[in-house]
Formats: sequence, structure tokens, C-alpha cells
Amino acid sequence: MTEEYSIKIENRLDDLKLLKPFIDIAAKEWSIPPDIVFNISLAFDELVSNAIFYAFQDKLIHEIDIKMTLNDGLIVITLAYGGKEFNPLFAPEPDLDAKLEDRKIGGLGIFLVRQFMDTMDYQRIGDKNYITISKKMTNKSKVDNV
Repeated sequence: MTEEYSIKIENRLDDLKLLKPFIDIAAKEWSIPPDIVFNISLAFDELVSNAIFYAFQDKLIHEIDIKMTLNDGLIVITLAYGGKEFNPLFAPEPDLDAKLEDRKIGGLGIFLVRQFMDTMDYQRIGDKNYITISKKMTNKSKVDNV
């Protein structure tokens, strides 16, 4: 049986504060282990922040639709929003061996999403970006491997 939660937020930084209660409700209802809640929270924050900062060229209000489902122990999260096309799968890997002062700004967030989540997929359908990430609900998290 698939369970689902969804929320619509606006492309305003202030709306980031709506993500934690949204995640906490699902985490409590689905008994998600704390390490996985951490991974999901980090991924949510990064992907939604990227949409807010970079997707929209104007100063108008735009919606970001977020859906989180649980099916047979697999948590699947989909973000859908308009704006500029951005495929995170093509984001270059950061140079983790470079000195901190020599590193380029940006790119680390997408890297962390890749590390903490089990899958990440991107589609551009019409004028919308669809980013889907998933995490198998186990007590062993990928965060232990970083």
C-alpha cells in the first residue's frame, strides 16, 4: 500500500521553514529512522534551495510542488517546478581534494544529495523540472560511507 504526503510552497526562502514540519509528519507516521530523516532533510533543503535561488529569472511568486511517498519501504520524493531547466545529474563533481580556498563555489549540495540518497532522477516535461530522489528505509544509511 502506498502512502503519500504532498505540499506546495512558494519560491521564497521563508517557505523553507515549511519543509521540516512536512518531513517530521511523514517521519513520525512512517517510523523513519533518524539517520534517514537527516538524509531526506538535507536533500530537501538543497534541492528546494536550488529551485528558489536559480530556477526563476523574475521576481514573481512561483509554486514548487513536493510529493513524498512510501511504498514497500522505499521513500520517493518528487519536486516539480517551472523556471529554468536544470538537470542535477549533469552537475560536475566537486574537487574534494582541492584546498578549501581553491574550491569553486557551489556544487557541494548536489554532491551531498547524491551521497545521501539512493537514487536521483531528472525529467523536463513541458516547462517543468521534475527531480525525483529515493531512499530505501533501512537502519543502515549512506551517510555512514561519507
